[in-house]
Amino acid sequence: MLLPRGDEYVAAVQNPRTAFGDVELRDCAPESDQFGIPKPYSGGFTATFHLTHQSQEWAVRCFTRTISDLQERYAAIDHFLARNTERCFVGTFYLSKGIRIAAQWYPIIKMQWVKGETLNAFIGKNIGDAGRIKKLVPEFRGLVQRLQHLKIAHGDLQHGNIVVSDGKLVLIDYDGMFLPKLARLRTNEIGHPNYQHPGRNAAYYDASVDHFSSIVIYLGLRAISEAPKLWGKYDDSENILFRAEDFVDLARSAVLRELSALPALSSDVEKFQGVCKLPFSEVPDLETFIAGRFQHPEGAGSHAAAASAAPKAAPPPAGPKTVPPPAPARAVAVSAPPKGVPPSAGPGGQNALLDGSDVELLRRHVGQRVDVVGSVAYYHVSGKGFSRPLVLLNFGAYPDHTFTLVLRDRALKAFRSSGVDPQVLVGKRIKVSGVMASYKGKPQMEVEGPAQIQVLGGGMAAQTLVSRPAAAPVSGSHQQAGSGSPESVFDRLYGGRAVSPDAAKAAPTHTLPPRPAKAPPVHTPTPRPAKAPPARAPAPRPAKAPPARASAPRPAKTAARQAPRADRTRKKIPGVLVGIFVVVVLGVIGWAIWALVSVTGGF
Repeated sequence: MLLPRGDEYVAAVQNPRTAFGDVELRDCAPESDQFGIPKPYSGGFTATFHLTHQSQEWAVRCFTRTISDLQERYAAIDHFLARNTERCFVGTFYLSKGIRIAAQWYPIIKMQWVKGETLNAFIGKNIGDAGRIKKLVPEFRGLVQRLQHLKIAHGDLQHGNIVVSDGKLVLIDYDGMFLPKLARLRTNEIGHPNYQHPGRNAAYYDASVDHFSSIVIYLGLRAISEAPKLWGKYDDSENILFRAEDFVDLARSAVLRELSALPALSSDVEKFQGVCKLPFSEVPDLETFIAGRFQHPEGAGSHAAAASAAPKAAPPPAGPKTVPPPAPARAVAVSAPPKGVPPSAGPGGQNALLDGSDVELLRRHVGQRVDVVGSVAYYHVSGKGFSRPLVLLNFGAYPDHTFTLVLRDRALKAFRSSGVDPQVLVGKRIKVSGVMASYKGKPQMEVEGPAQIQVLGGGMAAQTLVSRPAAAPVSGSHQQAGSGSPESVFDRLYGGRAVSPDAAKAAPTHTLPPRPAKAPPVHTPTPRPAKAPPARAPAPRPAKAPPARASAPRPAKTAARQAPRADRTRKKIPGVLVGIFVVVVLGVIGWAIWALVSVTGGF
C-alpha cells in the first residue's frame, strides 16, 4: 500500500474531527507551532503528533514507510503490554482505521504521551549536574535487566527511544520489538547505526539484539558522568558520544582514545574494543560485559582483568592503540563514508540523506528525522510580531530558496553558550540533522543547537565554527553570500504577505529620492489659469458664480502640491470679478430708484 507523505499527514491532523476514526482522538487538539501548524515529531518509520484533550495526552504515530506484518506485530505487542503494565512501557494501540486522507483510511499507532525529555536532550540540559547524570547509570542497568528478565528486546535502543520522565527511563516506539511470540518473523529494522554493532544485519532477530546498544549507552553515560566536557566535544544530536565509525576503525577513534585515558574507564574501553571485534552473535549482555566474563580477541582488552584488580595502576597511554583491522565479513556491514561527506541514507534507522535544493524530495520527508545537505545563502534575524528573536537560515538565494533552518530562543542560547555564531554559516556547505517540517509549502527544520550542524569538510559545528569577535549586531536584515538585500525573509515567508517581484527589485535601487523630479511633468499644464477668460466671457451668468467658487477648492488642492504662487493668483481673479459685479448691480439698483422717484415726483 502506498502510504501518504509527511506533509499530507500534517494537513490531515489539523482537523482531528474529520481525520481520525478513533472517538477519543476526534476530540483532541494537536500540538502546533506558533503559526498554527501541527508539529511533527520523528519516531522510526513514522511521523508522530502530540494530541491533547483535557487531562488525556496521546502520541499518534503515522507510518511513512511500510512495516511488514504490522497488524500481527502490534497485536502481539498490545497483548504483551496489557499484561506488563510497568513504568518502563507505555500503553499502545494499533488502529487499522486510523487516519483518513483523500477518502482513504490508513493505520496508525495510538500511544500514551510520555512527559519528559529524550535521553540526549536530558543530558544536554543537565550537563552541568554530574550527579543527575550519574543517577542514570544504575537506572539504565535496571531497565536492561528488566528486558532480559522478560526475554524480550526493544530492537532499537538509542537516545530518541528512551525518555527521562521524573528521573525514570521509559521506552517508546516498539516497531522493532522482539517478543517470543514474534520469533518466526524477520526484523523490520536493525536500529540506529550509532548504537549498532558493525556485524548486525536483518538475519538477527532475538532477545540478544539489544546487547551491543546497551553497552554503548552504558559506556557513554559513565564517560559523561566522569568527564562532562566530553559531551560538548562529541555530541552531534544523533549519539551518546559514539558514532558508527568508532566501532569500525578503533585505532582512529578520538573518543575511544580520550576514554581510555580516564582511569575509571580504561578497563571498560579495553573490553569494548574487544566486543567490537566479536561476531554479533557472541556479543555479551550488559552485566556480563561489566563483569568481564567473556572472551574477546587478543590485543583489545586482554589486560582488562589486571586493570580492574589494580585500579591504582598508571592509566594506559592516551595515544591510539595498535589493533588489527576488523574481519572482512564484518567490515562490509558499515563502510566508512567518503572524506568530508556524511554517511548516505540506508536501512536500519539511519537518517535519509537529502539534497537541500530538492523541494519535492524534502516535502516527502516531512515528519521524519533526516540529514539535509546544502549551502546557506541567507541569514536573517527578526522579532517582528513575536516576543522573542527568531533567526532564519536559508538554503539557496531568496526568493527561490528551497529550505529554511529556524533557530528560536532556546537554540540561540545554545549557540551563545557554545561560543558559536550562526551567522558564520553563511556561504558554507553544511549537513543538518533534525525533523523535517513545512510551512506553506516551504520545507523547514527547527535547530536546537550547534550540535545538529556539521560543516562539510570539518568536524562538528561546535568545534569548527568560531564566533566573530568584531561582528556588528544584526538589525533585522539578510546576509547573503556575495550580496545584500534589505528584504525581510521572515515577513515574506511567515507573515503571509504577497510582495511583487517589482517591489523587491525597487528596494535596493533607492527609487524614492528621484520622485521630486517627477513634479514638473505633473504640473506642466500651467496654462490652465489662462482658461479663466473663457470662463469669464459668459459674464451675464451671475447665478453660476457661487458654484464656481464652490468648485474652486478642487483645483486649489491640486495646485497646492505643485505651485503655491499660481494658487494665490487664481484666488485673486475670482475676487476682482465679484467686486465688479457688485458695483454694477449696485449702480443698476441706484439708477432704478432714482428713475422711480423722478417719475413719482412728476405726477
